[in-house]
Amino acid sequence: DGTPFFYLGDTHWGLYTEEIDEPGPHAGTTGATSHFKYIVDRRAAQGFTVFQSEPIGAKFDVTDGKVDASDIPSFQLADRYYQHIADRGLVHANAEFFFAASMNKKLADDPAAIDRLARYWVARFGAYPVMWTLAQEVDNDFYYDRGRGHNFYCATNNPWLVVAECLHRADAYNHPLTAHQENTHHTTVTGRGTSPGQKRFGGRSVFAAADVAARTGHSWWGVQWSPSLTANPDSNVARDYWADPRPAINYEGRYCYLWTKDFGARAQGYISFLSGMFGYGYGAIDIWLYLSTYDVKTTSNDGVEKITPRGIPQRIADGAHEEVLHILRLVEPQARLWRRRALHPARRHCEKACERHRLRVRHAREPEPRRVLLLWSESPHGNGPRSHARPLPHDALVQHPDG
Repeated sequence: DGTPFFYLGDTHWGLYTEEIDEPGPHAGTTGATSHFKYIVDRRAAQGFTVFQSEPIGAKFDVTDGKVDASDIPSFQLADRYYQHIADRGLVHANAEFFFAASMNKKLADDPAAIDRLARYWVARFGAYPVMWTLAQEVDNDFYYDRGRGHNFYCATNNPWLVVAECLHRADAYNHPLTAHQENTHHTTVTGRGTSPGQKRFGGRSVFAAADVAARTGHSWWGVQWSPSLTANPDSNVARDYWADPRPAINYEGRYCYLWTKDFGARAQGYISFLSGMFGYGYGAIDIWLYLSTYDVKTTSNDGVEKITPRGIPQRIADGAHEEVLHILRLVEPQARLWRRRALHPARRHCEKACERHRLRVRHAREPEPRRVLLLWSESPHGNGPRSHARPLPHDALVQHPDG
């Protein structure tokens, strides 16, 4: 309904593999009677606001472009998942139809069939508090150059543009819509910040153009960014998203206890927010893709810590460690105050103070002013928020929320 909210997401790509009527194998001494409900309830209590899902493991199969009688029981089960997420006050950022690799040429070449699926999906789930995310890494083309299971489309004829257009046309609620992006080595908005050699379509999003965004309803960026934990993050990535009016969410980064640990999971959240992004999607081992063995036998290193197979715990009992929740304690109160900015006259004072500070820090050799970290705090006298403009290094990845 247009109400701003703080975005802290929890990742569940294998949503439909999570037991809804059983405790599952990792319940331990939690007393859980439903694996799925236990995790959702805990995340809501911890302060998470978004549940990020994909239909991996779903029993319905619509890859033929049809919803038939055999699919209905599975969709009825999906209703229960969506309802419980909504009942706990979470926004559901959900991917559509199936895993990206399941898109086939026959369906991709049949826009009428895609339109039928989109209309069904919106009719079934559109009344819930949802955000559409299309499918895994389909912007710009699900790693076409890697041979990721498809050879019939690339960035120049991407069928997920048609999916987005059909969803948007059917959605009377005009829910926020994005396309889960490839990692930032491959795709950003214009290609700025992508790695050398990753230049199919110039590393440019297939949704970058304003006319495409208007036609498809593309209204935010589902970024996949794993910033360095040991050096300054690449400012080119962040600046590419600053230049676009659509808010960017770091939708997928390193998963906790798979490719990083608690420090890294927390740090990439901080880096995301302090780099001008508007949200962060957290993910933890055996929750991001339930019961998966993907990469669990690989030793990895995030630059700070080594993650070994023996160091990977089963984490249903605690989910997110308290460390990652420090993000909430630092950022969410500021977001809550900023949400009230239009209603409070202090905003005008804040903006003037910020502008004065910008003028003070302008250097003769700097064509652009330094960026300013704007902090808000409740006045001890009860007369509303106060603002504090604090100078930062010239290359700091922090931006005033109004640009």
